[in-house]
Amino acid sequence: MGTYGAGGDRARGWAAYLVFAAVMLCLIGVFAVMQGLTALLDDDFYAVTRRGLVVSADFEVWGWVHLALGVVAVLTGWGLTLGNAFARLAGITVAVLVILVNLAFLPAYPWWSVMMIAFNILVIYAITVHGEEVRTAR
Repeated sequence: MGTYGAGGDRARGWAAYLVFAAVMLCLIGVFAVMQGLTALLDDDFYAVTRRGLVVSADFEVWGWVHLALGVVAVLTGWGLTLGNAFARLAGITVAVLVILVNLAFLPAYPWWSVMMIAFNILVIYAITVHGEEVRTAR
């Protein structure tokens, strides 16, 4: 059995945050794909018509936007698990984009959008809180 010094504990700490962010990004991606497929396949599912949305676009457009962001989120989460440095920046960018899309989609499906926004805030926190430790550990 090896012993962990302060550096080992610190490395495990930031690694746990990045694994959390990667798993959450993959889940967010799957949820966004589900949301996109729902918008594409069932227009009547949502609480408002397209005129009630912040951006008055057809639900088919919103479906493709959610679907594309979902796929990118899953790929970014996968990149985070591989330790890709670019995936950290991409993860923050994707999380911000998903937040903005869900803010615009808030009237159509309020509770789901709030949940997605909260999950993405956690992802941004998990990626950014230990950024300096990730750079110094490599």
